[in-house]
Amino acid sequence: MAFIAENAVWEEGVREVGIGESVSGGVQGTVNRSLTHLANRTLYLKRRLDELDGAALKKSANLSDVDDAEQSRTNIGVPTKLEILQAIYPVGKLYVSEDPVSPAVVLGFGTWTRIESRTLMGASDVYPAGSSGGEAEHMLTAAEMPSHAHNATTTQNGLHTHSASIGNSGEHHHGSGVGWDRFPNGSYGCYDGAYNHVGFDGGDTNNPIWKTSTNGSHSHSANIHAAGAHAHTVNVASAGGNAPHNNLPPYYAVYIWRRTA
Repeated sequence: MAFIAENAVWEEGVREVGIGESVSGGVQGTVNRSLTHLANRTLYLKRRLDELDGAALKKSANLSDVDDAEQSRTNIGVPTKLEILQAIYPVGKLYVSEDPVSPAVVLGFGTWTRIESRTLMGASDVYPAGSSGGEAEHMLTAAEMPSHAHNATTTQNGLHTHSASIGNSGEHHHGSGVGWDRFPNGSYGCYDGAYNHVGFDGGDTNNPIWKTSTNGSHSHSANIHAAGAHAHTVNVASAGGNAPHNNLPPYYAVYIWRRTA
């Protein structure tokens, strides 16, 4: 009985014998061709395992079977937890947590500096990485204040009066339309041209009531002295409590640490 000749090649497929197909033996027989494909694949896989020396399947490198798991991890090149964390948190990385314990204790490595009372902002050409600034509270300067007005009151210092003198221009007299006469009834007295009685004979003849005309209408000018020159003090009302205003955006406080070594 002869054996199928094997070649260490990877066959892309295994021939299938169809229904009703004639079956024949020999090297190129229909049955032996399918078996040859399988034999070639098997020899190919064996040679590959021999080349690898079976390292991946040895007990010393198998995590589930080896007694020394750390040695097994080293054999297959798996990094330790510490190495993974050190790769995640190199120098310059930030560690953020609500736990106040330093990451040097939590992670077990590195030198860390705590960043306090600071918010984070995306770096740019204007604000390069590592720069800091800003104010939690700010006192407005005069230039920063909005335009506004103040109420003012003045004192009564210099309360005074002014004196005036009036000239005597337009000095004149008025004429009277009355005279002594005898009334038609025979009584004597002071009468005007219309015989209106403006006085009495007897005891009142020396005090007649004079009726004057309105001629001589005029006006007078007045000069007011400038005495009482003075100054006033103006008191401007002040407003505001002179306190700084809150300059913080809405925030959520956490512990922030930066690895420095």
